[in-house]
Amino acid sequence: MPQPLRAALVSCGNRARMFAGFCRDYPEMIKIVSVSDPRQEWREAEARANGLPDSAVFESFTGQFANGAPQADVAIIATNDRTHYEATLLAMRAGCHVLLEKPVAHDPVLTVHLALVARQLGRKIAVQHELRYTPFFQAIRKVVTEGRLGQVYSYTHTEHVEFWHMTHSFVRGNWNNSDQENPMILAKCCHDLDLMPWVLGDRVTHVSSFGRLDHFTRANKPAGSPERCT
Repeated sequence: MPQPLRAALVSCGNRARMFAGFCRDYPEMIKIVSVSDPRQEWREAEARANGLPDSAVFESFTGQFANGAPQADVAIIATNDRTHYEATLLAMRAGCHVLLEKPVAHDPVLTVHLALVARQLGRKIAVQHELRYTPFFQAIRKVVTEGRLGQVYSYTHTEHVEFWHMTHSFVRGNWNNSDQENPMILAKCCHDLDLMPWVLGDRVTHVSSFGRLDHFTRANKPAGSPERCT
């Protein structure tokens, strides 16, 4: 019987915990052998959930992929967007294939470099575009690929962002400043950029995107509210 894959969990945030839960549900397929996260409480909680010794728990992914750390077959990388490139590079050089949260990187040059390194080292990078695997988009693609719509010349894709996602991610949250984190078109809408050519089964030659900020402006600031919402 084949041994389960050994996985290094990079980050212990919400998305990483989802992946870890999957691993625990299918121990015959994959097993977490190390975790890393700068937040002590989070990494210790995930270590307990996976029954890991202290030697397999790290504050940073640099230690997790250093010599002497538990060896892994695959790295599950769900860190902040701007650390994806460095974490993926270290993981591949440590011998891991990579399941990488989207987006791959914040700069197209870095994305291309990761692809080149993966090819040189014989590693695979799977990007977490999970919407491809939902029944809804599977059904849409089936209709298109079976030719039921004929030749498709244009595709309109509207991204509705929930109010709580807008406020707690793009106003107050990690992505509130595109100089420090990725802008919405990359952090959120990379799903759309992935889905369009996949659904159409064709090369997309032109994409346009538009949006504007109407509600979260100083003009709509409630009376008596502080300068910055806490």
